[in-house]
Amino acid sequence: MDSPRPTQTFIPVIVFTPSGFIRGTLHLPAVKTLPSFLNAQDEILKLTEAVLPGSDQVHPFLALHKSAVILVIPQEGVELPKSGPSAMPRELRPVTCLLSLGSIRGHLDVPENLRTSDFLLRNTGFIEFHECFVGSTTYFDPSEATGAPLPLVILNSRNMVGVTEESLTTAEVSED
Repeated sequence: MDSPRPTQTFIPVIVFTPSGFIRGTLHLPAVKTLPSFLNAQDEILKLTEAVLPGSDQVHPFLALHKSAVILVIPQEGVELPKSGPSAMPRELRPVTCLLSLGSIRGHLDVPENLRTSDFLLRNTGFIEFHECFVGSTTYFDPSEATGAPLPLVILNSRNMVGVTEESLTTAEVSED
């Protein structure tokens, strides 16, 4: 007798790899968040309804090696766990992350009393960047931004070349 399949959440995503952008749907156990799912031990991401770079054909299934994943962009709102009352105070730090194939400018959600470099040393898997702009050049100039930022980009830290903290803009400082 087959055991019942656990409840799943379906998340449409765009996955960037050295081969290009792949669209598909991830099937997460309902008890996992997208970052915890990506940081699980499995070395393969299973995508359904996958569309490969340069094609319009929809493939029912694609097994994708996590090591080839540069970043994951969820296409619908993904609920992130909220900090509980006992959680350490956190802050969003503006950063630019250099990649071999471009860059991301966004914000890291870091504990207030932790340096960005120490945060990166402790988080060696997939890392969340919030309110991001993704650029195809090695340094993203904010004045070149078009459109709204992506609410969430999850980056495979193994593909980072480096990260630099950015200074707050006048607009960001006046919002505080």
